[in-house]
Amino acid sequence: FAFEMREQEPKHHGTTDVQFCLKVRLESDEEVRKVVLDEKEYGEWEWKEPREILEGNFHPALKYAVGCFLAGEALEELE
Repeated sequence: FAFEMREQEPKHHGTTDVQFCLKVRLESDEEVRKVVLDEKEYGEWEWKEPREILEGNFHPALKYAVGCFLAGEALEELE
């Protein structure tokens, strides 16, 4: 499951056994500007709304993580 869409060799094996997702809330443009990604690791990137991930062609593990994020947001609103 975790390597269904893997592009790196070996395509059917890897080292990930557990998936962890962390949430960081960026509340200002200044905080967003501080996000710097390593160009050696990320050739390109862009911001996406959660629904774009859920409805798009993304890895099932990422979609699951976004679904969990939205469920957590909904739970926080009920508290």
